[in-house]
Order: sequence, then structure tokens, then C-alpha cells
Amino acid sequence: MYLGIDLGTSGLKALLCDGAGTVLAEARAGYDADVPGPGLSEQDPQVWAQAMRSAVRELRARVPAVTIDLRCIGLSGQMHGLLALGADDAPLRPAILWNDSRGADWSANAPTETLAITGVGPMPSFTAAKLRWLRYAEPLTHRNIARIVLPKDWLRLWMTGEWATDPSDAAGTQLYDQGAGAWSKTMAQAVDLNPDALPPIIASDTIAGQLRPEIARDLGLPVVPVVTGGADTPVGALAVGCTGPEHAMISLGTGALVIAGADSYTAPPVPSVHHFAHALPDRFYRMGALLNAGSALDWVGRVTGQTAAALIGTVDTRGWTGPGAVLALPYLDGTRTPQGDGAARAALTGIGRDTGPTDIMAAMMEGVALALADAVDALETTAPVATPVVIGGGTRSTAWMSMLATILGRPVEIGASHGSAMGAVRLAMLSDGVDAAKVLIRPETRTIAPLPGSTDRIAEARARFAAAWPSARA
Repeated sequence: MYLGIDLGTSGLKALLCDGAGTVLAEARAGYDADVPGPGLSEQDPQVWAQAMRSAVRELRARVPAVTIDLRCIGLSGQMHGLLALGADDAPLRPAILWNDSRGADWSANAPTETLAITGVGPMPSFTAAKLRWLRYAEPLTHRNIARIVLPKDWLRLWMTGEWATDPSDAAGTQLYDQGAGAWSKTMAQAVDLNPDALPPIIASDTIAGQLRPEIARDLGLPVVPVVTGGADTPVGALAVGCTGPEHAMISLGTGALVIAGADSYTAPPVPSVHHFAHALPDRFYRMGALLNAGSALDWVGRVTGQTAAALIGTVDTRGWTGPGAVLALPYLDGTRTPQGDGAARAALTGIGRDTGPTDIMAAMMEGVALALADAVDALETTAPVATPVVIGGGTRSTAWMSMLATILGRPVEIGASHGSAMGAVRLAMLSDGVDAAKVLIRPETRTIAPLPGSTDRIAEARARFAAAWPSARA
């Protein structure tokens, strides 16, 4: 048996699979982020440990044999966070999460070489931006930093006592040289960080340590190897076999991502396109990111006094035959790709007396698809994007999948993947010597084709969408 752990922003998911990668059971333990002020987002790492205990306890109840037959634990975790440890490995303060806004001035202060070194332009949500904020806002904390850990690396440190990270998580810190495959002295100096505080980098599918006996007893598990693991985005890509340039993936969750595999690193020509190390050795991926997807639909539900699920169901029942009169820009929290503008905000145009909540929901769903089409175009400035496998909660909507295929102008494939927890299971299997050809397979999918005869209408909708961009900056 193999156990995959995905440490997310709002919960920890544990997935237990047999030796063939077939799911035996899954469990989730939820938690909240602490919000000590507007735009701030933190977590006490002990919350992650308690979530691990809770999820594993549930798995043990469902599959008692895990206490004997477990062979290895794989890890995946939320990216871009910062947890600063002192000399005794105790946290100096709560972890600052990816969606914290304290690094807003990083863009104006990052080195000019940031894009070429780190694979993306200065990102205020990344670890480097948080370190720069810490340097000036909490100088004593900054001076006392002995070690830096990312969220999933703290969980592994707790489990094994071993301090390390992997290339895919290091890639999201903006402290990592993508081309050299090592920490960047230039970027560390920019945030006044001693490079010795950065963890050793080892491959995602390498065994990083053994479960400590006292933690094994705490969890009710045998003493087994724990792999280094990887960042949730590329590890999620492993779950659908997205490993090279012939593969692509779109994830529709709270936000949205489009990922295309790559065999080598080149600095992207568009600063808001990410080109990062993958969770496999000598592999990379290109990515476009949207901060709002499902969260934009939730907002529509809230302001119309209905649930997002009910409104989406009404859109599905009504059916989608092409773009409507209402146009939505879904940038409630700003945008990454392609505009890279954290100050952008959402906008609705084309509203009339006959516009109802269902029309607004359909427009917001179209807006996410239109924004993803812009992200795909940005990725294709360097190389083509293959037919994507779409994962995430958004795949439950037939209308949204039709919108996506039609607006992208290409078929999309819908696949069930169990997300990053399945990717973590696959890393555990690889570390245990299971043949990669048997592990890194694509799930069964079904194809959604674009609506026929829609080319002109989509071109018009994309032109309207582009013309409406200034309203997002008003």
C-alpha cells in the first residue's frame, strides 16, 4: 500500500492506494487560515500535524491493513508559503501562506534578472516577497532565521526529522535558479537571507527519511520511508500523466491553472507565464494561472442570494449555445497570466433589465474560459499546448466544459484524477521501484468537442473581452 498526503490551504487530503495504484480509501481533514488583518493569511503548522493525525485515523478505520502493509508515504503541498524556523527548529512565527498580500512591494524591488533566473516575473505572493516583507516589518524574526521550510517540507520534517525540499517546490519560491537547478545567491541576497538557511534540494521521488518511531506510534502506522514530495501543482499534473510537451492539463478549482509539460528550461518571454521545474528529474512545465475561477462563481452565488451550485445547475439545465450578451471579467483578486496585474478587479458589462442571476453566472463561467484562452495564448508564444486534460470540481458542469472547449477552439478531455494526493501516491510508488511506465499513466477520459459553427462568435467574444480590460483597471 502507498499513502499520498496533499497539504492544502484549507485542508489535508490523504489517499491510500494498493500496489497497482487503485484507490482503497481517502480522507480529508479541514482547517482554516488565520486572518489577522485585511489581506493577511497565516497558519500554525501544528494544525497541519493534527490534520494528518485525523486523516490517517480515518484511513486506519476504513482499511485496518494499512497498519501492516503500508510501504511508503508520498507528499504534496501548497506552494509559495514561508515558515521561518529558529535554531531549535521551532517556528519563529506562523506560516505566511501563498494568498497573503504582504509582499506587494516586491515587484518594485526585485532584481532585474528575476525573470531569467526564476522563470517568472516578480510575484508578490511568492516566498521571496514574504521574506523581504519580514526583513523590514519583523527584523528580529528575520535575523533569527536558522532554516526556511515550505509547508509540505515542515510536515516531512515533523514526520522524519529530515530537512529538505525538492526542485518543484523550490521553483515556486522565487529564490531558485531554474536553469542551474540550485538556489540563487542573487535572489537570496535580494531578501538579505543567508543561503545556508535554505534547505538541501533533492528529487521529488527520492526517499528523504524514515517515519520516526514516535510519530509512527502517534499515527498508528509502521515505520516506513517518506519521499521528498513536490509542489501541489506539478504533483497534480503527475496524477493525469502530464509529464512532457505532449501533455497539458487545466485545473478548475478556487483558481485555475493551465499547464504544459516541457523537456528543458527557457526563460518565458511573457513575465506572467511561469516556467518551473517539474516533480520529475530533468522535466519542466509552463503554466498560466488565474486567481479566480470557482471563487468567482461563489461570489456570483453570494451576491445573488443563491448557491453557486444551484445557479450552475440552472445554467447546465438551460444549456449553452454560445456567448451571451453579458460579459464578465473574473478578476476579483487580480490576475497573473497574461496581464500579471494584482490590482485588476472584476467587471460586468452588457447587463439589461432582462438579466437574471443565471445570466450573470453563465457570463462569469464564460469569463473564466475566456481568461484561460488568454493564458493558453501566452503559453503558446514559446511552444504549442497539447489537448488538455481538465480536472477539478468545475468538470461537473457540462455547460462549463462546453464553454471551455468552444472558447479554446479545441477539444478538451475530462478525467478523474484524485488530484495532487494521487500524484503523491505516484511519487511514493516511483521511490519504491515501481516501473514509471506503469505509474505515470493518464486516467480514462471523455472528450468534449467545441460547438460546431462557433468560430466567428468566439472571435467576437474574445475581442469584447480584450476591449473590456481597461474597465478592470478603473
